[in-house]
Amino acid sequence: MFFFVIYQDKPRPGPGARAKTPPPPPPPGAPPRPPPLGEIRWNGCAAPEVRASFPGCPEINGLDVAEDRRSRGIGTALLATAETCARNRGYHHIGLGVDDDNPRAAALYLRLGYRETGCRYLDRYSYVDADGSSHDVADPARFLVKDLG
Repeated sequence: MFFFVIYQDKPRPGPGARAKTPPPPPPPGAPPRPPPLGEIRWNGCAAPEVRASFPGCPEINGLDVAEDRRSRGIGTALLATAETCARNRGYHHIGLGVDDDNPRAAALYLRLGYRETGCRYLDRYSYVDADGSSHDVADPARFLVKDLG
């Protein structure tokens, strides 16, 4: 079972920042949910450079497939699901960012019809490691867009 988070529009912390917001807990007695593999940000990318160039473009954010499960079509299925959700809400395009150090993901996105836009930005996010230490990260990235028809 795979879990894809579809968030409603929510304020985001600071310019260019993203925070990993956990989904609500499962109902009492239900099995625990697996960790999310990504999310759709209906209000778009938090980076000001992207917002200025692509206002109103929903963003697929934080897509992640465990390394031992890659090359099985999971990422492709998650992207197709996100695209269908956006299309069903009346959007004509959807975007995503890809870090410069992730050429394998970039190749997948381009193969699936996402196009280079020339929009570059710093992908800023925070995480807490296993020792409880907080880390702030700023990865160079580029924004890709797919027309949904």
